[in-house]
Amino acid sequence: MKLPAVYLYKKTSDKGRELRYSLRSLENIKNWNGEVFVVGDREPWMNNLTVIAADKYPHRFSDVRAKYLAITRSPLIPNDFILMNDDFFVTERAEVKPLHQGELSGGTSSWQQCKERTKVYLQSQGIAKPLDYDIHVPMIMNKDKLAEALKANEGATEHTYLANRSIYGNLHKIGGKEYVDGKTKSNAILNREFISTSLYNDKLNDLFPTCSRFEIKGETMQNVTPTKHEDGKETVTLWGKTVDVTKVKKFTLFKREFKVVRPKKAKKADAEKTDSDE
Repeated sequence: MKLPAVYLYKKTSDKGRELRYSLRSLENIKNWNGEVFVVGDREPWMNNLTVIAADKYPHRFSDVRAKYLAITRSPLIPNDFILMNDDFFVTERAEVKPLHQGELSGGTSSWQQCKERTKVYLQSQGIAKPLDYDIHVPMIMNKDKLAEALKANEGATEHTYLANRSIYGNLHKIGGKEYVDGKTKSNAILNREFISTSLYNDKLNDLFPTCSRFEIKGETMQNVTPTKHEDGKETVTLWGKTVDVTKVKKFTLFKREFKVVRPKKAKKADAEKTDSDE
């Protein structure tokens, strides 16, 4: 069965640059039905998708839970869907199926402590060896089952919060295969069908250069200042591509428009100054 993609999204300083490329990568999902819902914030460039508003909270965990709740309450989102994040990318044709990264375990960081609490909670629910579903890959969910899983975090604070994906996967016994997480914190792009970045990476444009129907093409004409060379040639380099903009006022790159803004020349003095009479 083919399902819609549902994104949890909070505005970023680069106006959702990663999200653009994640949307482009959806074409590689075999069981995606072509629909997109974004739960949270809207960017000016978004097109042909549905934005679902959600309550906003300053703390990340509470904000994410509010977006999950908005999914369960929205009459627009179908019961079954593919959960996506703006930093998830699908690099080759693949079907979204349950994936985990082995047994759930904790550590010293705040996120690892959250996982440890989640493990203890799930063991209290009779699951002796809970699996870790908090991996950077798309995940199929059901709204009713999600609503049930979210009850585990009712009234939670940043110090008592539990990991929603692992709660969902274990309580509902979705099973799945073990998978090595494709998340990277460097500029490297791992060789995985599902990858994730920490920030925008120029290599994403090499993987997904074509704008999707979910972007308004040419809606954000940006100003760029060219580099002038000794031979008089002017160039602009964007996303690893160098464009000759000599005598050009605007140009298009990867279906986006850019305006060439050159520094104003210094005004010449009305008359040369002469030595004053002594």
